[in-house]
Amino acid sequence: GKCTSCNNNISLSYPITELIFLFTGIYLLLLCGIDIVLFFLLSIFSLLYVLFFLDFKFYLLPFSINLFLIFLGFLSNYLLRIFIISDLYPSSITPLVFSSLGFIIGYSSLWIINFIFKFINKKDGIGGGDFILYGALGAVFGPISLPFILFLGSLFGCLLYISFKKRFKKEIPFGSCLVLGSILYFIFINFELFNTLLVI
Repeated sequence: GKCTSCNNNISLSYPITELIFLFTGIYLLLLCGIDIVLFFLLSIFSLLYVLFFLDFKFYLLPFSINLFLIFLGFLSNYLLRIFIISDLYPSSITPLVFSSLGFIIGYSSLWIINFIFKFINKKDGIGGGDFILYGALGAVFGPISLPFILFLGSLFGCLLYISFKKRFKKEIPFGSCLVLGSILYFIFINFELFNTLLVI
């Protein structure tokens, strides 16, 4: 638990991160096997993980990482249709329309909410990075996912505020909550994996 060079304690966040990525890797491996899809899913999860902690600790959602997430969303759906679920979307929808609608609806919906809030209260209620992140999640998971992600993210935000009222008295890291909501949404739409594991 100590660094061999400086003898300082190693932060608990390091082994926790390694365990999270270990179990995430196992889950995704069981879900899709050793495939190019696994590469895309791990890449998207890595970006979400970074965004989660940057927002949670520093209220920071870098434009460059959000932009890369948007790019991965378009690319993964265009090449592999990873998130276009046939049961939810008509077969005629193209990957470009799927990701474009997701981004536009995601970004504009939070922008409109913040516009109304700012008009009434004369100040921003949602950070600009949250608009782009929500749009990026729409580009990855598609337009139908957005209400579920927003509901789950808002629920996480309420729980975070109630649990740590002193720390998040003025503002909460809503981007982190959206990330958690999107991960839970992904697990939910792939819930059949859990049934398979329970049978095994």
